[in-house]
Amino acid sequence: MRKKRELIILVIAVFVLIAFNYNFFDGWITKNFSNQETITVDRVIDGDTVVDTNKIHYRMLGINNKSV
Repeated sequence: MRKKRELIILVIAVFVLIAFNYNFFDGWITKNFSNQETITVDRVIDGDTVVDTNKIHYRMLGINNKSV
């Protein structure tokens, strides 16, 4: 019974530690694992193709353009 109680306290302590440091972890993960590119959209051609201010066309993957 004592080991179960200690395990529960440990899990709660880890959860609280992560909750208080969420901004740190979120920033670290975003900085180290993100390969996103930011653009300014000049116009939308269709549901999944946009043109930026430099006239470069971007096709967004994973966007389903079918009507239901």
